[in-house]
Amino acid sequence: MAMKKVAIFIDEMYQVLDVWYPYYRFLEADLLVNLFAAEAKKEYHSKKGYPCVSEVASQT
Repeated sequence: MAMKKVAIFIDEMYQVLDVWYPYYRFLEADLLVNLFAAEAKKEYHSKKGYPCVSEVASQT
């Protein structure tokens, strides 16, 4: 069976629980999780200052 994939969008000033809570729940469910944003390999910060590095760039 192919592994299921999930993408979570991040941007500057993201809400911590909107990213990290689903991120870890998806990992627990054995899903492949990618963090994507406007630019790949860029560090984005939450409203509380927590960093998050995007893995995939969105294509426009």
